[in-house]
Amino acid sequence: MTKITLAFLLLLTTCRPDVYGTAGPVYSFGPRIIGRGRPMILIPGLKGSADTYYDIVDHYKSRYKCYVITLAGFAGQPPSGVHDHLLLKQRDDIIRFIVDNHLHKPVLAKR
Repeated sequence: MTKITLAFLLLLTTCRPDVYGTAGPVYSFGPRIIGRGRPMILIPGLKGSADTYYDIVDHYKSRYKCYVITLAGFAGQPPSGVHDHLLLKQRDDIIRFIVDNHLHKPVLAKR
């Protein structure tokens, strides 16, 4: 294999990590997963973080697998980069997260 071909292949694998292997899908929010059992998605209000739900997660983690979401741009979570329809992007990413993780009829909670 020539040096040029090898360099080209290396360039392809570093420029397109979404195609050539990543840890998984990227969402505009940061999920924390705690517990086991039926899925429960906990979404704090604007300017809130996953820390808002520590007491609830402690109570339910033995019966529910808690997916605690910190929305993009809040509590240290990087912004999504979307300027128009920010909440629609968050909604769509949460729906994609539910589908990607095969969460059947999750309990939803918002504080």
